[in-house]
Order: sequence, then structure tokens, then C-alpha cells
Amino acid sequence: MGMILVRSCLARDETGFVPESTTKREFGVSQGIQTPNQRNISKTRKDKPSTTHIKETPAPLSYKQHARHVRTTRLMKELKDIKTSSELEGTFTVDLLDNNIFEWNLKIYRVDADSELHKDMVATGTPFILVNIVFPDNFPFSPPFMRVQQPVLEDGVLDGGAICMEILTPKGWSSSYTIEALIHQFRATLVKGKARIKTFKKGETPIFFCKEDAELAFENLVKTHNKHGWLTPPITEG
Repeated sequence: MGMILVRSCLARDETGFVPESTTKREFGVSQGIQTPNQRNISKTRKDKPSTTHIKETPAPLSYKQHARHVRTTRLMKELKDIKTSSELEGTFTVDLLDNNIFEWNLKIYRVDADSELHKDMVATGTPFILVNIVFPDNFPFSPPFMRVQQPVLEDGVLDGGAICMEILTPKGWSSSYTIEALIHQFRATLVKGKARIKTFKKGETPIFFCKEDAELAFENLVKTHNKHGWLTPPITEG
């Protein structure tokens, strides 16, 4: 049987072999062209879901949220330090007002035993001096507002129970001050200012400290000392 020769349409070089570039081009495997089998493999890879998890970056806090976080974190630490200090036992305590971390009630049980204020507390049966402390939105970068609530004191405090201390003013305050140190200084200020418990005569209408009077008195105090410094102002200025 004679052999039938099939002439290849592929061009050969002078050696008789088909060039590799020609072979790839003819069979569709040149760059950018896929064979049917390759297309099926590529499609399978694309359809397979990715198992890689991308960690989402939390949205940045707003200024108010950041300020509240800073204030809360600082006050929680301050509160814990005071409540866990054995050195303060019998001296003073602090508690949250209506479970609000931004407003505290301070009870001072003991002042200098040689002071007139201490003698008044014993004579009148006053168990403690109650002080309200409110922390502003930008605490600890601004000072808290403090006022005596009861008993009514003479000297050592201003109208409404406001407290005359430079450390409680914007210019006198530092964010490095702790609340515990502030309370100790206030206790010393009461004694140095010769504070006394006000007693009322029979038939005399008792007065009480109120927040509005305290805020007004403190506002006037700050204005006066901003003008004259922390020196004794002229009598006409109070």
C-alpha cells in the first residue's frame, strides 16, 4: 500500500523544523490568547470565592466623642484611686451623684483638729461638710466647679457656697492636678480662711446655699482676679 503524504502548511526553517513562535501562534498559545482548556481553568479560579478577610479600620472619633472618652477615663481612674486609698479613711469620701461620673458628692469628715471649724463641727453635731463637684466637658484641661452645699459656712467661702481658690480658675488650673490633691488643698483653705459654721438665733430664718448664687459669685471672683491678680482688690471692687 502506498503511503499518502500530507503536506504540512506550517512553514519550516532551513533545518526542516517548525519555529517555536510559529507553532505557538498557530495553536493559539501566543501571548494574550488562551486555549479552551486554559479559559476553563481561568474561569474556575475567578469563580472561587476569596477566603481572605480584610480588617476594617474603625471610624475616627469625633472631637466630642474623644473629649468625653478622655474625661471619662481620667475620672474613673481618679475615683478608683480615692476609693482604694487607705490613707483617706475617716478624712473624706466621694460618691457619684445619681450614678453620674461627671458629678460627685464630697463629704469631708475631718479638718485640722486645732481649727475653729473643727470645734464648730463637734459643737453643732455636724458629721461632715458636703461639697458638690461638677466636671466640665473639657476636663481635665479645665477645672471642676466646686461649691459647699451644707452646712452654711461663714468666711472661707463665697455667696452660695462658692470656693475662693486660684486652682479652681482657668488660669490657675493644670491638667496634671489630681482631684485628691485638690480636695486636700480645699480642706486646708477652709482652715486658713477661718471658716465657721453659721448658727441661727431662735426665730431667725435660716438661709441655704444654692447653685445659682455660687455660680454668680464665682464668675465675679474670676473677673475680679483677672483684672487685679490674686491680690487683695480695692474695697470698691469687693
